[in-house]
Amino acid sequence: MKNLVHVYSRRPPAAFTLVELLVVIAIIGILVALLLPAVQSAREAARMAQCKNNLKQLGIGSTEHLTMQQYFPSGGWGHKWVGDPDMGFGMNQPGGWMYDILPYIEQQAVYDLGKGGTPAEKALAAEQLQMTPLDVFYCPSRRQAKLYPYRPDVVSTNRP
Repeated sequence: MKNLVHVYSRRPPAAFTLVELLVVIAIIGILVALLLPAVQSAREAARMAQCKNNLKQLGIGSTEHLTMQQYFPSGGWGHKWVGDPDMGFGMNQPGGWMYDILPYIEQQAVYDLGKGGTPAEKALAAEQLQMTPLDVFYCPSRRQAKLYPYRPDVVSTNRP
């Protein structure tokens, strides 16, 4: 009786058939196609949350500036001017509101570039300041913070 059972038992096949493999690949493809939009939506929601957080940080920085200086950050001397850490805040500061709130958004090191330096050192610091991308000033949904080239014809550290 033992020999009959052994003779009539069939071993299952050792590999997948081509049809089974194609069915599994098709199912995986359908699942990926269904999940991809959900993943993209989650990424965009995260980018929008980061954008809102950046705007909130800028608002808090402006409010802190108001609390400490008794006035909101100014527009500076115009768009062609770079901030100078030795000129404080207010009418003497050539830098605009973005430069003025740097100490209040945890960017004191960037604000202090060139502090107490010679005019040549301040010019190098102004170049470095202009070429330092800060994530807080960019919305990740729109574009990423990246290095933009320094253009001396656009930015001035001296009075006209």
